[in-house]
This record gives sequence, C-alpha cells and structure tokens, in this order.
Amino acid sequence: MARPARVRNNARMPDELSFDTRCAHAGDDIDLASSAIAPPLVLSSVFETPTLELADRAIRTEPGAYIYSREANPTVVAMERAVASLEGAEAALAMGSGMGAISTLFAALLSAGDHVVVSREIYGATLALLAQHFARFGVTMTSVDAQDAAAFEGAMTPVTKLVFVETVSNPMMRVADVPAIADVAHRRGALLAVDASFTPPPLSQPLAQGADVVMHSATKYLGGHSDVTAGVVAGNAELMERVRPARRLFGPTCSPLDAWLTLRGIKTLALRVERHTANARGLAEFLAAQPKVRRVHYAGLAGGAQGELVARLLPRGTGGMLSFEIDGGRRAVDRFIAGLSMVRFAASFADVSTTISHPALTSHRGLSAKERAAIGIGDGLIRLSAGIESLADICADVERGLAAI
Repeated sequence: MARPARVRNNARMPDELSFDTRCAHAGDDIDLASSAIAPPLVLSSVFETPTLELADRAIRTEPGAYIYSREANPTVVAMERAVASLEGAEAALAMGSGMGAISTLFAALLSAGDHVVVSREIYGATLALLAQHFARFGVTMTSVDAQDAAAFEGAMTPVTKLVFVETVSNPMMRVADVPAIADVAHRRGALLAVDASFTPPPLSQPLAQGADVVMHSATKYLGGHSDVTAGVVAGNAELMERVRPARRLFGPTCSPLDAWLTLRGIKTLALRVERHTANARGLAEFLAAQPKVRRVHYAGLAGGAQGELVARLLPRGTGGMLSFEIDGGRRAVDRFIAGLSMVRFAASFADVSTTISHPALTSHRGLSAKERAAIGIGDGLIRLSAGIESLADICADVERGLAAI
C-alpha cells in the first residue's frame, strides 16, 4: 500500500530553531499535499477557483488562496516566508530583481513633493533611479555620509518621508550606523529602508536595529549561484500591505523558478556566508601587504577605522565583499584581468566562485567622473566578491593578476 501524502506543517518551526536550521528548512512550509523533501516548484500562472468565495479570498491574497501568479504563487510565497523568518520580519514580498524591489518600494511609499535622504555611496542604479526618474515625478533627494547620523539629521526636511542606506556601501565598504540613523528618521517622522544585499542574515539584522524595511537583491547571496534574478523586501505586515498593491499594479513579478532557486540557495546560506566572509577577510589581509595595491577597502580589517561600528553592528563579520585600488587606471585594471586564470570579471557579485568588477565602468557608470571621484571611485578601483574556493588558490590567482600589471 502506498504511503498517504503528507501536508507539511512547519508553522511552529521558525521561532524556536536556530538560524542555520531555518536556512536548511527554507520552503518546507508550502501547503501542498506531498511528501517531497524539496519544496515543490509551482509554475502555473493561473489557478482554479471553483467558488466566488475562494476567488475573493485569493484576490485579497489570503494565505493558501491563489488565483493568478502576479498576485501570489505557492513557491514565491514560500520564498517570502523564508526570508521573513530569517530577517525577523512579519512579512516579505518578492520581486523580479533587486532594482524591481527598490523601485516598487519607492513607488509605494513616495508621492510628488516628498523628499528622500540617502547615503552618498549607495549603488549607482539606486541613485540614478531617484535622481533621474523619481525626480520627474516631483520627488527630491539629498545624499549624505552614511556614518554621520548628524548629517542625516541636518538633511531632513518637513517633507522627508524616507531614508535609504546600505548596511555596507557599494563599493567603498563603509558601514552605516543603522540604529543611529533609524533614531533620526523616526524622530522626524520618516521611515528607514536598508539594502542589506552585501550582508545577508546572519551577518546583519537591520529590522532588529531599528529599520522599517530591509531589502535584498536575491540575485546575490540569497540565491548565491548566479542563476537567479530576484529581489525581496521585508518588514511589518502593515507596511508590506502598502507595498503589495504597487507590486500588483506595476507587475515586477518574481518568477516561481527564481523563487525556487532562491529557496535552494537559502538552504546553504549559513555555510556559504561563513566561508565568503572568512575568505574576504583573508584576501583583504593579503592585498594589504601587496606593494602594487595602494589601498584596500574592507570594513572587517583588524584595526580598521570602522572597528567600533563593525563590532557593534556586524559582530559575525562584514561579508564577502571588498575593493582595492591600484595605480594606472583602466589600463592597469585590464592588465590585472588579463593576468587572472581563475577569478573572472562579472558585473554582479556573491557567486560561489570569486569574481571582480570595475565600479567606474559598471555599477557607478551613471555618475559623472567628478561625482565618482567625490565618493572615492577612481578608474583604478576594483571590487572583489570572495567566493568559497580555497583561500590559497584565490590569493595565488590575484597575485598572478597583480604580477601582470
């Protein structure tokens, strides 16, 4: 006799189990009658609703009721629940990309006449989104030093509705004082949103530190294998219900396949992040000793200027990202790339293999040379995403690249 199908019920799991265990069981709570160990991949774009009552429940996105995958999909909902659990959030919403998550968040929370304060060094596309596109709709922006809470206070106006920072800035690796910035934002009646793509859980917990919203490019560490394009925002249930209509109407839907791959990635997140972080620290120490390297940007370096912030806000490490500067501009960077045999050039980051990028050409190319120079991004700056390979092999390949300069 065949074994009866079992409906998983892990509703009791998230609160009492450790972070590592919750990662390993990501997606186990999909409410489908199945004894499969892997979370089911539900590719259907539309779902049968045999009664008007069920259709109404699905349209109102009640748990377990589905009508159309732009509204909700079982695999996508499982991913959202997993991320919410890891972030200590009441709810999460998945999008089709990291920028899809950020733009949907902005569209949901901002109106004509509103003002946003951002940290100066954030991802270039986020700056461009506000300065070039939301500005057309009457939203203004001021950028300040991520580590200067007083500067955020000074930039606030009566119409400031949102403050946006990164836990660790891309690509200069400056740590934002999230609790201090949250205090400033809330005293002035604004929300704080934090991009934690560089420092996924368990490294950072922005919501516990006072942020209202945390977002991730799930393309990066949550997925972790360069085979996902997705984003996610998480926060309290009331705030997520303000974002949900914008997602439904603008339509940046996360595909079920990308959600499924993200769930698969989350299962090894704790292990991968530990190795990424250890390798980045070792690489930063190695690069700091190289005569052809002018400067290394890594918040976790022993004795670094950001030591107090790191110890207080990121006690488990600052992640797998670092950047370093060499003399000679783009010509030297080209020679460095040509000298590599294992490390590859890639515009994204957080793959299991080590990659490098050139911020002036990629992530921050939308800024003028003067604007890039103002935040320290020169033509000789290289961003490196430490993979999970042997540290000795990564260092040896980076050494080959430096020898080619």
